[in-house]
Amino acid sequence: MVEKIWGYDYIGESRIIDDLVKRIRKKLEAVESELEIKTVWGYGYKIDA
Repeated sequence: MVEKIWGYDYIGESRIIDDLVKRIRKKLEAVESELEIKTVWGYGYKIDA
């Protein structure tokens, strides 16, 4: 998936998307947001309100 976003020449962690989602989830929890980012196994993520 990272290759589709940054291209095949991207040099970095392949888990960067997972880390970003983790940080966003923590921020949403901190402000007691009703939004929730759910993992859809085999596809990616989705936002539930």
